[in-house]
Amino acid sequence: MKIRSFAKVNLGLQIEGLLPDGYHKIKTIFQSIDLFDIIEIELINSGIVIEGDRQDIPWDEDNFIYKAVDKFKKRFGIRKGVRIYVEKRIPPGSGLGGGSSNAGCTLIALRKIFFNDLKVEELVPIASEISADTSYFLHGGTCIGEGKGDIIKEIEDIENLYFFLVIPDIKVSSKEAYNEWDRAGLTFSTKNFNIEELGTYIKLEYLRNDLEEVVLRKYEELGKIKEKMMKEGFKKVLMSGSGSCIYGIVENINDAIKSKENFTPYRVEIVKSIGRKEYWERLFID
Repeated sequence: MKIRSFAKVNLGLQIEGLLPDGYHKIKTIFQSIDLFDIIEIELINSGIVIEGDRQDIPWDEDNFIYKAVDKFKKRFGIRKGVRIYVEKRIPPGSGLGGGSSNAGCTLIALRKIFFNDLKVEELVPIASEISADTSYFLHGGTCIGEGKGDIIKEIEDIENLYFFLVIPDIKVSSKEAYNEWDRAGLTFSTKNFNIEELGTYIKLEYLRNDLEEVVLRKYEELGKIKEKMMKEGFKKVLMSGSGSCIYGIVENINDAIKSKENFTPYRVEIVKSIGRKEYWERLFID
């Protein structure tokens, strides 16, 4: 079985306080985009074997895919083994959710292989144990994420919105970003997103990412990228999640294509938003 594991961007991120377990209470808007890894899954006699085409990613017990398979097998008493190979297109440590997406989509695939009548909602407890945003990838499309980012509410999809992604060779972990935020002693956000009116550019303009201040301060290169993108005239420029990807909302595709040459040597992708219907229709390749 082959599946697509789609990336996401965060359309803003607010830090609203601390939860009893010490994690940060956030509010964010997750949006699926047309950038994906390809995951191939086959059954073997026993064990869990995870492999991939990038040597800088650990394919061991610490990998989110391994954790997803291990927890799924234990929860449902599966004896058969699983071998997985991953073609990585989503850069790790970029704030595009590659690892969490891999885990969430693997759970969906295992559900189809072993228990096709199992409700997707029954995968949520497993997803929540893997990472804060793994649960989102059991939904796809446009969703609000609250709590640690693991409480997901589906909202009306924002479709055919194009993003200009600049992805430098910098890895920023979520833990690192939130630790920097704590050390900076910044104030928790109190204003809410204008969720109901999100679909218009004018409201997208007012979105912000509370982690930007500390991450861009630590990594000056990211700040320079954002400044350059703003000068290029993108409607809104934000960091996705904890970084390092900086994205701009595209109004004119031809202008965006011309802008690509101004951001060498960085990796640049022009991608579109994906709604839930398209997300699920394209998830399985064969």
